[in-house]
Amino acid sequence: MARLSNALCLLALGLAQCASGPPLERHLTVMEGGVTAVSVQQAAIRLTLVNQSSLTTEEANSARQKDPNLKVIPDAQVQQLLDLFGGSGFFDIAGSAAETRSQNWIMVQHGEEPYVAASSFQTPEQLAAWTDCLQVFTHVYNNNDSFTSSAMSAEDLQRASDEINQSSQAARAKKIKKQ
Repeated sequence: MARLSNALCLLALGLAQCASGPPLERHLTVMEGGVTAVSVQQAAIRLTLVNQSSLTTEEANSARQKDPNLKVIPDAQVQQLLDLFGGSGFFDIAGSAAETRSQNWIMVQHGEEPYVAASSFQTPEQLAAWTDCLQVFTHVYNNNDSFTSSAMSAEDLQRASDEINQSSQAARAKKIKKQ
């Protein structure tokens, strides 16, 4: 519970600093049109966030079909995530892409440069920083919509669901009327 509390405090700190006051130390800057991806691998599951300006709509839809756990989010959110990672010490514990041999890792791919931190070799302090980053990533990932087979918004999906329900109800009513 204390770990979750620390991650939430870190997230709140980052949000408060973005709203007012000096920004968190910036280690990397998301460049419009450049690729910045943040991935988490836990056992056999990989989740990825990538900045929106790095992909056209067609490329994003194609990437989502190939990787259903990919979410494309606004550049500003990726930047905020990187700043929070920097504030938690991620870039101090990150190593080379060779760390992806571990079962559990976090990777920031900034252009051609990978920054990887594995959970398996960390000191208690480094593991705490890694865990904070994992929890912040998970919060951002879970609070962003993604559609793997369509570019539909949540509102479009709700309208489509409502239409299907209405059609189903009409068909049932028609069937009951015939009986």
